[in-house]
Amino acid sequence: MEQAQITNTKDLIGHVEKEQFLKIMDALFPEQDLLNEKSMYRKKADATIAIMVRNKWKVKEFRGTMLKFESTHSFTNWMPANIISIWYEEYGRFDDDGYPIEDRMII
Repeated sequence: MEQAQITNTKDLIGHVEKEQFLKIMDALFPEQDLLNEKSMYRKKADATIAIMVRNKWKVKEFRGTMLKFESTHSFTNWMPANIISIWYEEYGRFDDDGYPIEDRMII
């Protein structure tokens, strides 16, 4: 799997947000031990971060998405799509029929 490069551009997410993401997700799902690089769930977290980086999420978008995820997610498990769909609802663009037209979305 190709590793996405994390840039240090001021308004795009970077290493700080990756660490924040891991801490947030570890607090919400402690049984997954996401702060441990050898955890079997860590690949899912790393893949989610890679999607965020490839789609050039801004820090503001990251914070807003994670805040909404924390306040609305009520399941005992999660998938990257749970987070990506919140971002898309808040920051994506749609045509009149409700189909996404956002050119930033890359999976």
